[in-house]
This record gives sequence, C-alpha cells and structure tokens, in this order.
Amino acid sequence: MLKALYMLLKREPPPRTHRITTLYMELKEAGFNLPEDLEEELPSINKYYTITRHPDAANGLPSESVSREEALKTIRIAKRVLEYVKEELSKHTRQDN
Repeated sequence: MLKALYMLLKREPPPRTHRITTLYMELKEAGFNLPEDLEEELPSINKYYTITRHPDAANGLPSESVSREEALKTIRIAKRVLEYVKEELSKHTRQDN
C-alpha cells in the first residue's frame, strides 16, 4: 500500500525496494506523515521482509527466530501504518472525483 500511495503522491513509479523506511522517507518528502510514535516503530518492520520470504536468511525458520510477542507487536504496527495509508489514499481519491 505504501507503493500505491507513492505513485499517487509522487506521480512516478516507486523505488525498487521493500524497505519500509526508505519508502516512508520518500513519502514524507511528498507530505505524508505518520504520528511520531509510529514513525519510530517503522524500522522494526524492515527485517521481516527478508526472513519471511527467505527463511534461511534468519539462520532457521521464522518461527525459530521470531517470538510470538515480537510477531504480534509487528502486526499491530503494520496495521496502524495501513490505517494511516488507507486514510491518505481515500483523501486523494475523494479529491479526484
């Protein structure tokens, strides 16, 4: 969803990355901002892209390298980010109509 927002705000293809922090910093330059507490939590999401897609990257299965508590915390952060992105997307789609 961050890439969709990127294309909407910047009117260009997003960078070829899966780093949430990289996408967010570019979106921030375009005027999209998350609350400060959520912005501080973003880096914790980055590491999950690689280990969930390539389990051997974590030197074992994700279930062996990520605790349930850590996974639930990351899911909560991701859901909050998605809520803000959805809100921003809906603002812009309403303006376009």
